Amino acid sequence: MPQPIERVVIERLLNLKPGELTTILQALQVPSEVQLARLYDLAVFLTEYFASEHLYGLMRRPWHYSQQQCPAQSFLHSILDCLQDGRPDLIEHPA
Repeated sequence: MPQPIERVVIERLLNLKPGELTTILQALQVPSEVQLARLYDLAVFLTEYFASEHLYGLMRRPWHYSQQQCPAQSFLHSILDCLQDGRPDLIEHPA
């Protein structure tokens, strides 16, 4: 059986501030083990394409895909906003 993913690993990979992961986990309506695995996969994906020192800015800059897909939801401004609102699909499947 695989080892559970620790929160600190995801926080470190995504360069999250204290409390941001808690907000993200509260927004997703699935068991925490599933949430952490999904976020870990997303973090690994992002770190494959972007250097870790750039992830902090990437997570907080405008994310145009979410703005195009959900124009009436102005609070989905960045990758972090999408995660905190329970919309990881807007990061995982940009067309």
